[in-house]
Amino acid sequence: MGRQMSIQEQVRKHKGYLTTNEEQERRQRISNNEGWLKTHKSSEYRRVRNMDESYVIKQLSTDKKTLNERAAPRDLKGTERTKLYTRVKYLEGKIRDGMPTRDEMMGKRHSNPGNPNSKYQEARPGDVKKHMKWLSATQKYQDEWKKIMRILEPDDPEAANVERLRK
Repeated sequence: MGRQMSIQEQVRKHKGYLTTNEEQERRQRISNNEGWLKTHKSSEYRRVRNMDESYVIKQLSTDKKTLNERAAPRDLKGTERTKLYTRVKYLEGKIRDGMPTRDEMMGKRHSNPGNPNSKYQEARPGDVKKHMKWLSATQKYQDEWKKIMRILEPDDPEAANVERLRK
């Protein structure tokens, strides 16, 4: 028998958790499809529209499977949460290292909109290149960070937004 995977190993191997909105949409679609199947169970409409029935059944099956496999776990032990928070802090450091600032990301911008003598500040050469280099260097850390944040903060739709880390 193999050993049990830790929560961190499970997160790294997982293909991605649903966002709160995606999870709610799946639950709503499941409810709607089940309701449709019950409503049209013995009616003439259902017999005439057999193709619609098979589509609804297939969609229902797919949604249930996706929800079962990709919904973020909500029943973590305290020690597992602590390990994940520790990992999040480590990943945030890795992600922030070399991350372009908000000013660098804005490109052409007005330095002071209230001052008529103020001039536009052009984007510095290399800002886009810096961002692309940073993005490729930190993509694996960002993916893991997003997965963990969806577990730790399942009800916050913005929890997995990397922009929260930008200075």
